[in-house]
Amino acid sequence: MPLNVKQLARIAWGVSLGCLLTAASAEASPITFTWNPMGVGLGTPTDGLIGPADNFTAVDSATIQLGSTGFSEVGSLRINEFLLGSSMAPSNGLQTDYSVLFGFTGTGKPVTIPVTNQASTAPFTSLNYTMYGLNGPTPTISPTTDVSKIPGVVPLAYGTLLSGDATLTNVSNLFSAKADLNLNMTVCTGASGGNTGFGNTPCTGDESAFFASPLPQNISLLIGDFSATTSVTSLSGTTLTINGGGGNLTLDTATKVPEPASMMVIGSGLLALGLVRRRKAV
Repeated sequence: MPLNVKQLARIAWGVSLGCLLTAASAEASPITFTWNPMGVGLGTPTDGLIGPADNFTAVDSATIQLGSTGFSEVGSLRINEFLLGSSMAPSNGLQTDYSVLFGFTGTGKPVTIPVTNQASTAPFTSLNYTMYGLNGPTPTISPTTDVSKIPGVVPLAYGTLLSGDATLTNVSNLFSAKADLNLNMTVCTGASGGNTGFGNTPCTGDESAFFASPLPQNISLLIGDFSATTSVTSLSGTTLTINGGGGNLTLDTATKVPEPASMMVIGSGLLALGLVRRRKAV
């Protein structure tokens, strides 16, 4: 029996919705990676490789200025362990023979200081970071430390904001902060490129040997639910300091734009839904 317009519309919409969900689920695919510190002269030959790993954790130190026109943040991350799933991944010598650090600076829309037991969220508008390698033990880092000025740091990679949000929560007049960020990532392949400013310096050479597998191309750095509890934050006026927050980072494939064919199917579903609504209105 021939299908009527309503039935055709439902089929088309179902197919297009399935394609849309498939495209969305394919946007991010966690990457298992291996890094080679000795490839760029970090650590000792007995330290070996980092990984295979698919995530790593870091400690955050930062200073955040809150204002009526937006917030600004400067700070650093110290990598303290690499994981494969929830299990420890090889990283012998990390923090003793060599260190991996990040310096960053960011801005965002206004985050109001919330009243007790409330929260305020705003999007980031920019974030620039540089990933560094350093021979020797990890130095002491405070919320005002500019890691780009630590003697001996070598820029390995850098990136900028794709998307992200910041949240400030008031728990009985004690404050905690959280950030979720999606950042692009570019490896230093010569004495050019990179970010400048607090926590950032341009690349000084080809450091691609550090990234044994895979070489980060079309890769994004995800910082998920990166938070600082009330025990490591303090608010003085409009200045929030974080000294010991932390979270989890992963490397994912970069967000993909749906292919033209997928867009056509999605479009047909939207058109079909429009036909159903128009038919109902008649």
